[in-house]
Amino acid sequence: MIPFDYLRPKTLAGALSILFEHQDDAQILAGGHTLLPLMKVRMASTDLLVDIQDLPELKGIEVHDEHIIIGALTRHVDLQKSAALQREYLVFSEAADQIADQQVRNRGTIGGSICAADPSADWPAIALMLKAQFVLESKTNERTIDATDYFLGMMETDRKPTEILTAVLIPRNSNGMKTSYQKFRHPASGYAVASVAAGLVLSDGKIQEARIAVSGVGEHVYLAEKSAELLLNQKPSKELFNEVAEEVTYSQNVMSDHFADAPYRTQLAITMCRRALETCYALV
Repeated sequence: MIPFDYLRPKTLAGALSILFEHQDDAQILAGGHTLLPLMKVRMASTDLLVDIQDLPELKGIEVHDEHIIIGALTRHVDLQKSAALQREYLVFSEAADQIADQQVRNRGTIGGSICAADPSADWPAIALMLKAQFVLESKTNERTIDATDYFLGMMETDRKPTEILTAVLIPRNSNGMKTSYQKFRHPASGYAVASVAAGLVLSDGKIQEARIAVSGVGEHVYLAEKSAELLLNQKPSKELFNEVAEEVTYSQNVMSDHFADAPYRTQLAITMCRRALETCYALV
């Protein structure tokens, strides 16, 4: 690993000042389960590592009138066990259950996953499906960005080097959306070879709203908009779910690697989509 300097600020203001001073020379360390392995194999490097684990204001889950506010340093295990989240969206515990192993769940954070933007990570798909917003703070500014505008490419996001992701805003489940997360895990890493986060809202026996987000398939997480559109105003059925699942990789450049080539990954995505939709419907 290439040598670097290390700072561990005790306040958010201190951390933001460090990033403002060092600009492109610093990297943020949260749980460390993405950045540190990349640094070890020299796929990432930094002159300064800014460890933000001691910032209590970035931890915890709060339920407000319109949003659930999740601190960026909230760990996977806390999302897995949160009764407040389970009352609104079971998909949080479903996804957290499938993240790597217990050691990773005890250390990794939702903010770290969203900032790393690994195309095979879990929380970016959940965030997209639930219409999440991200709060980004710098020394001079604070802004809120929709998840749909945040993920730009392979491990590329709209977050600026001087910004820290401080919170994830999840809209309250006011319309009774039923959700599911279905994932085919890589046997070694636990990352998604293909995963689908789906949400359905039914009224009078027909689908009034559908959201489908896919991870592990394209160069970054994406919404399967064509599949979702085909569901609207339709009566749920296995035939319908089979049909729309076939379009889950529509217009995507499906990834291919030594474990799963593009045709195999496409079929996995179709299967995960169908299972997610069927699970959502069973919960209604």
